[in-house]
Amino acid sequence: MKFNVFFISVLLIFTVGGFVMSNAHVPVESSGNNQITNATRIENPTKSWAIYNTMPAGITTQYFEIPIKSGEKLYFSLFFPVRQDQAKFDVSLYLIGSGISGQSVIDHVQIPTNMLAKQIPVNKEVKATYEAFGPSVYKQGAKYENSGLRPGTYFLAVVSNGLSGNYGLAVGYKESFTVLEQILTPVNVIQVYIWEGQNLLFVLMPYLIMLLLGSVLLVRRKFTNSLLGVAALLGFGSTFSFLLQMTYSAVLSALTPEIIISLIFAGLPLIFSIPVFRYSRKEQYSNLNLFTILVLSFIGLFTWAGLILGPVIAITVVVYEMIKSRINVLNNVISSNASKL
Repeated sequence: MKFNVFFISVLLIFTVGGFVMSNAHVPVESSGNNQITNATRIENPTKSWAIYNTMPAGITTQYFEIPIKSGEKLYFSLFFPVRQDQAKFDVSLYLIGSGISGQSVIDHVQIPTNMLAKQIPVNKEVKATYEAFGPSVYKQGAKYENSGLRPGTYFLAVVSNGLSGNYGLAVGYKESFTVLEQILTPVNVIQVYIWEGQNLLFVLMPYLIMLLLGSVLLVRRKFTNSLLGVAALLGFGSTFSFLLQMTYSAVLSALTPEIIISLIFAGLPLIFSIPVFRYSRKEQYSNLNLFTILVLSFIGLFTWAGLILGPVIAITVVVYEMIKSRINVLNNVISSNASKL
């Protein structure tokens, strides 16, 4: 039975990984936007959004619609993964709208009546940038910001050079996250890694290694509660993954003080993993123990521990232990009453 727990956990990881793979390039949905009438609309464009897209072979144009209100600043940047297999892939970028200087006719770009298109220079020959919070690495090919645009609807057109490849588009400048976005960050980051060109097995390797280690510990009877053991090991996997991606990204870019930030983030899942690992070796759990595990689980969700699965498994254990405790109490009451009859 305990081995089945580890087997099922491995299947869960690959299930999550398969979901990620099927949605790898579009964390923000942007399919079917090859016509300006079907442009992907960026709601609340002052909030920081990131879109990771793929261009197919053949000259292709993808459109994005950005509504700008009075007093709002338009900010966006274009970036590329650091991939040798896409060295010849490139794109052109155009801002389309009213009240800007530009052209009314451009090859492969649809320009609505009463609007003009302005080309934004794109340069792929730039140094790679290290991103501490992923961690990840990318090349920023273009950047644009303007606080003086008149209110209205603007469009971005990204035109490929005929080769297939990946590009990213960041819109907005205010970093804010909903609770759900915060919790789903580990899954979204895996999507980014696949967009960068990493193999899914390589991305999930830290978690699989931890589960393999767990099976060894299980054989040696180091766990009393194997489910909590799995939850803790998945949390350790998050730290391992963060350190692996930090090293991978640093090799492709340059050493930067932001690595210190990455190290701090790598340590956050340990707040969940270490105590839960200790609890996995206990025979019985008091109400205080269960409450502590529950609190640690919610902390784990917000410190990206265990690919979401770790804290969810721990919460499941708490619920199970509480139900089992109540059933035992009820059985004792029934037995006591029966003995008095």
